[in-house]
Amino acid sequence: MKKMLVKVLAVAVALVAVTSCQHKYTAKMENTADTLSYALGVTQSSGLVPFLQESFSVDSTQLDDVIKGITNVAQAKSDNEKANLMGISLGIQLKKSVIEALNYRLFSNDSTKRLNEALFFDTFNKVARGESMGMNAMEANYYANLTARRIVIDTLEVTPAICDSLSMAYAIANAEGFSGYLQETAGFDSVQVLSVLDAIEETVALTSSNDLARSVGVNIGMQVVDNIFPMIEKEFFADSADFNKDNFFAAFFASMRGEDLLLDEMEAGAIMRREGEKIYESKMEANYGENKAAGLAFLEANKAVEGVKVTPSGLQYLVLKEGKGANPTATSVVKVHYHGTLIDGTVFDSSVNRGTPAEFPLNQVIAGWTEGLQLMNKGAKYRFFIPQELGYGGQDRGVIKPFSVLIFDVELLDIVK
Repeated sequence: MKKMLVKVLAVAVALVAVTSCQHKYTAKMENTADTLSYALGVTQSSGLVPFLQESFSVDSTQLDDVIKGITNVAQAKSDNEKANLMGISLGIQLKKSVIEALNYRLFSNDSTKRLNEALFFDTFNKVARGESMGMNAMEANYYANLTARRIVIDTLEVTPAICDSLSMAYAIANAEGFSGYLQETAGFDSVQVLSVLDAIEETVALTSSNDLARSVGVNIGMQVVDNIFPMIEKEFFADSADFNKDNFFAAFFASMRGEDLLLDEMEAGAIMRREGEKIYESKMEANYGENKAAGLAFLEANKAVEGVKVTPSGLQYLVLKEGKGANPTATSVVKVHYHGTLIDGTVFDSSVNRGTPAEFPLNQVIAGWTEGLQLMNKGAKYRFFIPQELGYGGQDRGVIKPFSVLIFDVELLDIVK
């Protein structure tokens, strides 16, 4: 007990030492990348505080402790620091998530029946360090599943002894091979693995609400740095060095504290969508620029073909057969036969080939169709040459690659309404 108390005090002191010299995150809005980085911090923090309150019982007075934990992760440099922080993250998950999930699965909302947390953690720690507990992971998993099934269908009386044996079985099933897993997936050496295990042991023993909140922050920080940041760099920045993490955290923490933001959530969302679309377009340009150039060359040559007309939007069309009567409006429902191809003749869709006409509102199709069909009378048949801007643009739709020019033969059979 004395040894454990010393360890708990040691980790608390270590956290205080680290957080006392934490970097202060200040936003600098000097370019588009800075603004986007800030906007991402706003959007990624949305709903976090209610989640912390509901899932980890973190109240408003402990948010600064959560922020300190996140900052610990953001500032970690050495592998030894990262090993310690991973252990804290795993420890809080075991303490706040895994045990509760198992209790709910086994006993639902019956608070009189619970796994033995102390026994679970003690067993987990021993097995993870290589100590044998009389059964292997396969045997423990079999016993746990069988016993859990009997409890759920109410054919087994739940006694303290049953709860103890289940606690040990679940711990063994989760802890066996854990050290090897850390070495393989995180690249830690044996000393760093021990640091992870020490931090897990220390974290599950914490009782101070502030220390627990800081540990929750470490867990959130690990998710941000290991999962969210790589996604952001891939999806929003052509060069990952442009991602301003100081701006991200300045917004993230200000939002958590309820402070005034440089961008509100709606503005941040709009910026994120706009810049994300730009990055996507630029990536598509890099991958499908030749397809775009081929489409432009085709349209340039095609507009000189006899009978082809060009509208101000760039839509090209050729009248194959005139019709009679009224024209549809932009909101009309029409009945048509159509045959769609790419400029190389590849057929991507055809109601003609299916033998069944199609009906749809003109305000729910691509812009080239909405504009083109309004030029037609009932019974007319036109061939449309639709620039990518009036089609699917930079979207990859399988056969229709980004920036594809679309060619449609369309026969207007009826204006339904």
